[in-house]
Amino acid sequence: MKKIIAIVSLNTLFAEGIKRILEVANYSYKPNCYNIESELVQLEAKHIDLMIVDIDGVSNPINTIEVIKAKNPSKILVLSSNVRKDLVKKLVFVGIDGYLQKTTSSDIFFEAIRYIENGYIYYDQRIVNIVYSEYKRLSNITEEHQPIDLSNEKNYVLDILTNREVLVLQLLTEGCSNRDISKRLMISEKTVKNYITNILTKLKVRDRTNAAVKALRLQITS
Repeated sequence: MKKIIAIVSLNTLFAEGIKRILEVANYSYKPNCYNIESELVQLEAKHIDLMIVDIDGVSNPINTIEVIKAKNPSKILVLSSNVRKDLVKKLVFVGIDGYLQKTTSSDIFFEAIRYIENGYIYYDQRIVNIVYSEYKRLSNITEEHQPIDLSNEKNYVLDILTNREVLVLQLLTEGCSNRDISKRLMISEKTVKNYITNILTKLKVRDRTNAAVKALRLQITS
């Protein structure tokens, strides 16, 4: 069965270009284009596996993503030319599944799609660095900074992780290396690696930095 992909953008030429790339690169994709301002209603009651949302030129990207999520519970990959720290942080809080700059390579683009299809979160490295730095600065975030209630997601993560894995995850948010974690918890580096592998699998993230970002987003910190 073909994967249904919706490309949502103000830029018709850009959307058609992404559609063509998807059609040529993978016959199992069935992409369709929608105008982000006038055709969002068409997304309701449709089975869509992934939405690729171009937020360039959108006056209120956060509200637009929230509207899209309310209309259709599919996974969301955001594309943008610009990277604004405040916007990136808010989009991550809203619960997008991926964020890429438009300058990214086609290899990274398709890698992101594959990761998201398999239930993982994917941010390109610059986005990860921005989000991680911002969350570290706001590690004492209060509810007023959060546009949505993350308590259910936080409780779920705490349920699937062991107490030891939570400790390791918290140390990752502090920027600790495997050696640092080994010394702090008085365990071997091999054991630390095993814990981190389990954490990445359970959180469905591709690396330790993405795991730290998710923990900071959910306020799972020491």
